[in-house]
Amino acid sequence: MIGEHTTAGVRLASGSSNGPVSTTEQLGGGLGKKDVWLDQAWLAYSPADWVTVRGGRFGNPFWTSDTLFSNDLNFDGLAANLSYDLAEDVGLFGNLAVVPLEYTSDSAPSQSRVKTPNENKWLSGAQVGVNWRFNDDNSLRAALGYYDFKNISGRLSSPCALYAGAVGCDTDWSRPAFMQKGNTLMLIRDIARNPLDPANTPTPQYVGLASAFRLATFNLRWDTQLAQDIGMRLDADYIRNLAYDKQAMFARANNGIVNNYGAGGTASIDTFRSGDTAWMLQATFGATELKEKGQWQALLGYKRIEADALPDAYNDPNFHLGGTNARGYYVGGAYALDARSWISGKWMAAKEVSGPPLSIDVFQLEFNTGF
Repeated sequence: MIGEHTTAGVRLASGSSNGPVSTTEQLGGGLGKKDVWLDQAWLAYSPADWVTVRGGRFGNPFWTSDTLFSNDLNFDGLAANLSYDLAEDVGLFGNLAVVPLEYTSDSAPSQSRVKTPNENKWLSGAQVGVNWRFNDDNSLRAALGYYDFKNISGRLSSPCALYAGAVGCDTDWSRPAFMQKGNTLMLIRDIARNPLDPANTPTPQYVGLASAFRLATFNLRWDTQLAQDIGMRLDADYIRNLAYDKQAMFARANNGIVNNYGAGGTASIDTFRSGDTAWMLQATFGATELKEKGQWQALLGYKRIEADALPDAYNDPNFHLGGTNARGYYVGGAYALDARSWISGKWMAAKEVSGPPLSIDVFQLEFNTGF
């Protein structure tokens, strides 16, 4: 607490890399020291009880599941969170954020007198929702969201004479800063051949995202009480990429799309396999929050994430080991060993939605504490 209306936060985290979606640290490495990352650093100002404006690096400002954004993901930028009670049992909330994802260098290409125009990448998001408490045992939470990922699609370069000493191509900026797997990829370098030796001209490539991403989302949660100290929570998420258009993707790539084709046959728009939709259903039984010793929790869920339903860089890195083009179930449970400390286990069995087989089963065991 800085003042009556101002707060600040700083958080450190572990992690084997500075990737945005995981704080998992791999043990080993010759017993060398481990990295510690600046995970959050933010300032927040609340001019009134119903609004908080936050800037810096902060936790997810939206109400979402890890189908869209990993639980370990933090955001750089500016966000506003709003809430207003219409009545004792009904309240509205809204979330807004503007997030710079990546800046292009003002001096690129570094060894050229002609510089590439700035092509910065942004995420703009808005969400509006309602909390409705029917009675002492039942409550409902629902929200609609819209997320516009600007300038993250790949761009095909102009003819690029790397053989003549060019240090890069004019759309190298459009390659992703971070990827997991699943999204449709396209070659972004149009490499010119050396007319004196075309067959032996080196062709080092980068890939970019073939699809644009403008997401509409719907989140729903129902909490009810089954018996004394035993609750049930049902969660549902639906995500649709409104910008998905395979004709536009092939036109953007000039037929340079390199993945997400069906088995057999030639690589063409007719054999292309992708999709624009993701959804999740989950049931949780027991205590929705583990605060006291002896409390327990069990969960069962199913996810289906088509290849281009959302950017594969930012969602849960554990289910199918991250990314999109994944479907499958997961089961888990948790038990509180002490106040605000619990052990949890989760089994995730997932495989691809389309394309060549890729089945990945993951078992995760965690000891957690919170304060």
